Amino acid sequence: MRFGKLTVAGRGEDRVSSSGRRRVMWDCVCDCGNVVTVNPDNLHSGRQRSCGCLQREEAGARLRTHGESKTKLYGIWSSMKARCYNKNTVAYKDYGGRGIEMCDEWKHDYDAFRKWALENGYRDDASIDRVDNDLGYSPENCEWVTGVAQANNRRSNRVYTVDGETHNLTEWAHIKGINPKTLFNRVYTGVPFDEAIKQ
Repeated sequence: MRFGKLTVAGRGEDRVSSSGRRRVMWDCVCDCGNVVTVNPDNLHSGRQRSCGCLQREEAGARLRTHGESKTKLYGIWSSMKARCYNKNTVAYKDYGGRGIEMCDEWKHDYDAFRKWALENGYRDDASIDRVDNDLGYSPENCEWVTGVAQANNRRSNRVYTVDGETHNLTEWAHIKGINPKTLFNRVYTGVPFDEAIKQ
């Protein structure tokens, strides 16, 4: 039997759900050569037509059609995928390396990400930011922010409390009217924070 690019090779190893229900699975060979084990319901319904390569091909075709590959927004989308899935990317350890992923809707469909971006405040001087840094990239957990706002939200930012008031380094710099780089250098070289924030 053939479904899209998948040809059924035989019965695969059954899977048992958390409730103890046993589900029959099929081993299928994709036209691209990959072997995958799939739920036959997904084959009969048309929800799965390949090992995943078909979605990538269709996404590539859409990119070639709409000519977005050189835009800043497409670059943001590509960078997100690299941080989450490319182990050779410098930032991978802080993203994919600690379980941060993209939702399936965005991971496989740039158009879906672009539509969300344009409907939710994207502009060329903004960056995408996760509301909860322990969760992945999805419409529910992302927003567009300016560079300053995103810098204030980084996991690496330390907070300092002086006279009962707590802020991160960047916020203290703005409050005290000090260049953030100057304040960072003072703290980095060992100046006590309550002294570093003095003009």
